[in-house]
Amino acid sequence: MSIETIKPEQRWLNWKLVKGRKRPIYSDGTPRTKDRYNSEFTSDSLLVDYQTAKTTGAELGFVTGQGVVCIDIDNAITDGKLHPVAQEVVDSCNSYTEYSPSGNGLHILCKGKLPVVGVNCIYDNHDDLKADAGPSFDLFDGGQYVTFTGKHLKGTPKEINHVQNQAIQKFSKRLKAEDSEDEPAHTSKIPRDSVSPEEWKGYKRRAQAQLEQCCEVIELQPAAQGKGRKTTIFSQSGIIAEWVKAGLLGKQKVLQALTEAAENQEEPLPASEIKRNINSGFEKGCIKQPVTLEFLKTTDTTSMAGKAVSAKGSKEDNRFINLGNPAREVKLNINWLVKGFLPRAGICGIYGDSFTGKSFIALDIAFSVATGADYCGHLVKAPGDVLYVAGEDDGGISMRSHAYRQHHDINDSAPLYMLPSPEDMSNPKNVEAFVDEIVDCGLSPRLIILDTLATCFGGGDENSTGDMNKFFDGLRMLRDRLDCCVMFVHHTGHKDKDRARGSSVLYAALDAEYIVKKQPKTEFISVECTKLKNNSTGKLFNELFHIESVELGFDEDGDPVSYGVAINDGESEMSDFKDCADQIKITGRNQKKAIAIVDEELAITGDELRSRLREEGVSQQRAYEAVKNLIEKGALLQDGELLEISDKVTQALHNSG
Repeated sequence: MSIETIKPEQRWLNWKLVKGRKRPIYSDGTPRTKDRYNSEFTSDSLLVDYQTAKTTGAELGFVTGQGVVCIDIDNAITDGKLHPVAQEVVDSCNSYTEYSPSGNGLHILCKGKLPVVGVNCIYDNHDDLKADAGPSFDLFDGGQYVTFTGKHLKGTPKEINHVQNQAIQKFSKRLKAEDSEDEPAHTSKIPRDSVSPEEWKGYKRRAQAQLEQCCEVIELQPAAQGKGRKTTIFSQSGIIAEWVKAGLLGKQKVLQALTEAAENQEEPLPASEIKRNINSGFEKGCIKQPVTLEFLKTTDTTSMAGKAVSAKGSKEDNRFINLGNPAREVKLNINWLVKGFLPRAGICGIYGDSFTGKSFIALDIAFSVATGADYCGHLVKAPGDVLYVAGEDDGGISMRSHAYRQHHDINDSAPLYMLPSPEDMSNPKNVEAFVDEIVDCGLSPRLIILDTLATCFGGGDENSTGDMNKFFDGLRMLRDRLDCCVMFVHHTGHKDKDRARGSSVLYAALDAEYIVKKQPKTEFISVECTKLKNNSTGKLFNELFHIESVELGFDEDGDPVSYGVAINDGESEMSDFKDCADQIKITGRNQKKAIAIVDEELAITGDELRSRLREEGVSQQRAYEAVKNLIEKGALLQDGELLEISDKVTQALHNSG
């Protein structure tokens, strides 16, 4: 038999990628509801002859069965050569072999049946985390479709030959040896030697049918039922877990199939919720007694799908946790991005009046997460990529970043990225496209900063509950799809300077909130936490900062260019400054070093002071800035060429530590 012989048969179809899956499509391009793991293709209206399928220009697929089987080998090509295991299988089969669409796999078409399996995905050694894990196998012989490229593997027959008995034996032994890599965590397998090969094959078929029906129940769950989708995913995962524990299905394949079914719902849940409900249901199912050999022999049923959904009053098949159970394990670790400051995956806000330094603080946080440096004594638990969406003044953010790197002597590359334009977070389609763009660029942000809320709000009204809810829906989508923390910069109200502007929905929806204020008659700004969920320490962030000017160079006209950087000394408490607003404040390490030197010498010239500062590791430029600022604020008094400490500095030094 040749390929030409079967081309006129009504067993060809077209397919396309839909959310990463190869979905069969009808002539109008509409994807088929059920995927390739459902075997009901033989009577499907999408099946045509080869020539008809070819004329559409879409990818081709071929339906197995009716005497034609397929051995699908993934990861068959290593460094441009056939892997030894793949070569052994190809040589043993001695039949038509072609490259898969990826170019790294092979499809072997043979005549006959494969008695060692019943359906696809029974024997495999997939390891999705390792690209070099070697070949893995799927076997198709009962109506499933496989992709068809026509790219023949040189050196193999162009005829579709019968599967040789010796090839089956050799292949079967290899598959049985490799099947052990995909065992479930809870092992309670049915003994293979207690049943005949033909019976085992039938049990495998029933297990596969169970998986298909569980996935179908999940995929067809109506979106209108809301939380019912979570219950369905949970319960169906628990059902199929029993079959995995019995050793009739591979765990990784099952988890992948359940995830794909949940993602194909009309309105799928966020990826994090899908994963959580599948894992919870699967673990619950593994704890229960698995499908037994007695059950398989005495019960003539191919599906238990939907039993947990229809069962009323059951205390086992649900998502509810018994908090009154003394044996319940309680996790004491809270998932932080910055410990005690920002959650690992949450929505946070930082707000303040105009010109209070909100963006300086936001940039300071961004650099800490990107570099992994502690933030004001708070441990950065999950450093990584940071995306700063500069909805306004992107040029200023760029220059402030340069000043920050220069001030903190950051010479190594830091994964801090800026988008110099706003993004509409109130539009779900725009958020979806934004997420895709981030993923396509290879970014895995730990933190996304939106500066400001107003520029990323779209055309809505900040005071409208409905519009604010739409905005937060977009932030939640961003958080869940990218598994990151989202923080926005916002303004205070026009009259009430102690709360963020807009609907009260804003405060209620936040995981953490910080207000930035200028301290009267001082150079300080305060950053105070007004809300932090799951704060186990009982202490809220309350720190003082000052904006220090950093000279970057000169512009085209020869004028000096400087930008500010938010500096936290980590030594002051807010209460220290309530009664001394009229006193002179000494800010920054370099200024304190200068005062200490003058205090030691009693009197010193400006040149000598700058020279001493350079001896202590302060650069020439920063030594100049420190002395100049101290003279301008009256902390140092000039007596001819000599500098002396002002009497007003003593109490300020005491209060600032």
